[in-house]
Amino acid sequence: MKFLFLGVLCLCGASAQIFASSDPEISMTTPQIIQRWGYAVEVHTITTIDGYMIDLHRIPNGKNGVRTANKPVVLMQHGLMADSSVWVSNLPQQSAAFLFADAGFDVWLGNLRGNTYGMRHKTLSPQNPAFWKFSFDDAASTLPAFVNYILQMTNQQSLNYIGHSQGALMMFARLSEDPTFAQKIANHFALAPLGTMNNVKGPLFTMAKTLGNLTQDQLFSLFGAGQLIPRSDLVNQLKTQVCQSGPVCDNFLFLTSGSPSASQFNISRLPIYLSHTPSPSSTQNFIHYLQNINAQGVVPKYDFGNAQLNIAKYGQPSPPLYDFSKINAPTHLFWGDLDVFADKIDIENWLLPILNKQWLRNNIELPNFAHMDFVWGLNAANQVYMPIINFLRGAQRQQPIMG
Repeated sequence: MKFLFLGVLCLCGASAQIFASSDPEISMTTPQIIQRWGYAVEVHTITTIDGYMIDLHRIPNGKNGVRTANKPVVLMQHGLMADSSVWVSNLPQQSAAFLFADAGFDVWLGNLRGNTYGMRHKTLSPQNPAFWKFSFDDAASTLPAFVNYILQMTNQQSLNYIGHSQGALMMFARLSEDPTFAQKIANHFALAPLGTMNNVKGPLFTMAKTLGNLTQDQLFSLFGAGQLIPRSDLVNQLKTQVCQSGPVCDNFLFLTSGSPSASQFNISRLPIYLSHTPSPSSTQNFIHYLQNINAQGVVPKYDFGNAQLNIAKYGQPSPPLYDFSKINAPTHLFWGDLDVFADKIDIENWLLPILNKQWLRNNIELPNFAHMDFVWGLNAANQVYMPIINFLRGAQRQQPIMG
């Protein structure tokens, strides 16, 4: 099975050598990494309607560029259990944020409630389980605050959005419920896009099917009542499906969503990846993913596991479904044939048929791309980022991207 490169990595005994690295980026924040490579950086804090204080990281110009007004804007949004660092984790000539900044874009890197740069709240402490009562539904509802703030700061009418994994799902969810929001999204580039997840492979699929009949209380006991903290025995069970030992095998994000493919993996950067990911998330969010995997051909909102709680939240005993056919912003799909999380079957049999063809600008399948290759893979610069940059530089928005 082409599930993870982790098995090869662990079996070859590379882990000890990898973690002997003294790269300073291991202990740097995203803004510090940006500054290390000679780029200007700004930190902007957004306060959501429900009180979360989240940092956006901005690169206003390229390394050798002059800061000017009215530059095209791009907002990059990370995936599950990640943060803004994924866009700057490789070398400048390989990292999306640096490439777009050098190409003349005003680059904004999003974060989310609960991750490294979203650990503050007006009234709640992260030690309070109430702080962690959110899922990707709430992440989607945060997007207007991000977009409105960025457009105000840049004096623009719309921006370009690049979402990886959950980042793409967030935009799909928001657009499906708010048709006016599309007026602010010039283009949505969905990398490793998530919709239905019936065909997820590997440990995450096994976990969803095994735990599907557990109650909410039992699931919170397994993963932590607030912040996602899987029990060690559960992690050990997952490890046996992938690899036997080594620090990389203890990384919950790698175990559940996969690592870059072997052909694109820059092993020298692994200490940086593992020092920043997984970034904290909530158990409720993870449970929502398990629910989505067990849903049959639909994308439901979070199920509280109780009809009365669902009625209180949604006005009905079961959670409503997102309707992706209502998405009305220019959409560009980039997905990989080795992706175990955004699976080929789910994309071809569900996402593509349901999206309105009027708004689907590009559908690009990339060979030898796994889920994390879209942010960490060595080929992403030439096969994903530069094609998007060239498309956005073009005068004709309808011009297709050649994968």
